[in-house]
Amino acid sequence: MQFVAHFEDEVFVGNPLGSRESGWLRLPEKPILALEYILPQGDSLALKKYEEYLHMVECVQSVGHGPMIEHVYVMGKRNGLVTSYRITILQRNLDDRYKVGDITVRVFPDGKEYGGGSTKGWKKGLVKK
Repeated sequence: MQFVAHFEDEVFVGNPLGSRESGWLRLPEKPILALEYILPQGDSLALKKYEEYLHMVECVQSVGHGPMIEHVYVMGKRNGLVTSYRITILQRNLDDRYKVGDITVRVFPDGKEYGGGSTKGWKKGLVKK
């Protein structure tokens, strides 16, 4: 799994999930046309026509183990609202409500998109009419 950022004149492919860093901070400083996330089965989730984009991971760490990615977030911001796609990567136990591969879509007011607070690392989008 990895993200792919589409620009007017190039495509940037992030590092595979589980790499030390995703590549998000190395994106060129220019507006993104579309942000795509390649899913394990080969399908993709693509966001287009957003004013800003964000990709982040949420990790957990149990005693004696290294961090493990629990969720991947792919977000788009438009007209003061954030659409958040949360992909479940780690299922802690069989009774978890969300299973590996589940995608949860939620819409939040800007600044309330993650646990009721804001996030950092947003990249500008290019909205073509």
